[in-house]
Parts: sequence; C-alpha cells; structure tokens
Amino acid sequence: MLLLHGQPGTSADWSEVVDLLAARFRVLAPDRPGYGRTGGPAGDFDTNAAAVLSHLDRAGVARAVVVGHSWGGGVALRTARLAPERVAGLVLAASVGGDAPTRLDRVLALRPVGGILAVLGAVGTSRLLGSGALGRRLRQGLPPARSRSLEALALPVTARQAWRSFAAEQRAFVAGAAAILDGAAELACPVDVVVGTLDRVVGPESARRLAGALPGARLVPVAGVGHLIPQDAPAALAGSVTDVARRAGMLSPRREPRLRPEA
Repeated sequence: MLLLHGQPGTSADWSEVVDLLAARFRVLAPDRPGYGRTGGPAGDFDTNAAAVLSHLDRAGVARAVVVGHSWGGGVALRTARLAPERVAGLVLAASVGGDAPTRLDRVLALRPVGGILAVLGAVGTSRLLGSGALGRRLRQGLPPARSRSLEALALPVTARQAWRSFAAEQRAFVAGAAAILDGAAELACPVDVVVGTLDRVVGPESARRLAGALPGARLVPVAGVGHLIPQDAPAALAGSVTDVARRAGMLSPRREPRLRPEA
C-alpha cells in the first residue's frame, strides 16, 4: 500500500490508517515533494507521479494499491495513467478530479495571494501550535490522528515549507486540473472513491462525478465526516483499501505483519 497525503500535509496524516493496515500489508507513507522529510520544491501532478514511481523502485515494489487524499488523489490518478502496470488498485479519498477549479482555487493560485497565504499560514501554524500550554491544550482537544498531523506542521521551518508548497500546488492544480482524468476510461484496476458526506472542500456530488468517470469505480460515502477522512474516519478508509486489495488479488493469509510504516 502506498499512501499519498494532501496539501498541506505530511505522512503523519496517515498514522491511524497505517496502524490499521500494517498487520496485513506492507505500507509506504512518503512525504510528497515539497513536504516533510522529502522537502525540496513542490511539483505538479506529473512530478509527483514520477516521485511515486521512484519511491516504489527504491522500495523494490513492483505493484501497489495507491491511496490518495485530496490533492494526492490527483497524483494517484496520474500515476495510474503513466504506469498502469505498477498500480494494482486506487483508493481516492476526498480526491480532486470531479470538478474544475473553483473561483477560490484560482484566487489562491495567484502568485501574490499564494505568497501571502504561505507567510500567514506558516506564521499562524507555528505560533498557534507551538505556543506552549495553549498549543498543548488545542492539540489535546483534537482526535489523536489530527493532533499528530498538526504537530508535524508546527515547527516553523516545516510550516514555511508546507505553505509555500501549498501555494505552488494551487498553481499546478489550476494549470493541470483538466488533465487529471486523461485516460481515465482506460483504467482497468479496481477503484474506490471515498467521500465524507459533510465534506465542503470536495463534496459528494464531485465524488459521484469522479466515480462515474472511472470504469467500475465504487462510490463509498462516509456519513458524518468532512474532508479529513484519513484522520477522522481511518477505519472506513482502511476498509476500502483492504477491499480494493482483495479485488486486485493482493490479499494473502501468509503475509507477515509489518508494525511500522516506511518513509
């Protein structure tokens, strides 16, 4: 299983999903280009897909179920298009691809706006979450998975990098959204499109259109959940990943458990 976070984000977004999958599957949870331990400049969907394939090569993995959240769903789709022989199945959680960029997306993609957002987001995130007792109280009031995700973005250097990458990926999304579903009709692998019924970023109608564009895709609504499916509904998401793996013929009762994700 290879898990791709959204924007901004890190591999920590998947902590509870990894815990649920690791006893049965080999799990890879990298930081995408521009984020976390990977760092460097953020890229477009093709750049990210190339990074996915390189990561699989380094790990010695021939085929994987690729799971993408939000912007990472576009990366998962692009990877399946570029190298279908490497993608055994797809799980697209609150994924882009069902709709064209909104007016807000286009505003956030403007360089002055994106730059200002990067600065404000970095300063606000690091100050709010890293401010001693206040930051601890805020994190303690959140579910553990969400708290870990925010902690991963709290360091000033990490926050600056993440929000710069967010702005760059907004520009890439606006420029490349029309091509996300190129070749979608030729996909032959099993696909689950998972969406929270309360998602206000990528709503159920968008997910329904995305599922309708992918041959044989299964639409999986998760009741009472918003956009942050990996943190707020890890069991439902892990269930979809397991079901796609089953449909792809990847389940083996003899598979040895792995207790930790791989970077």
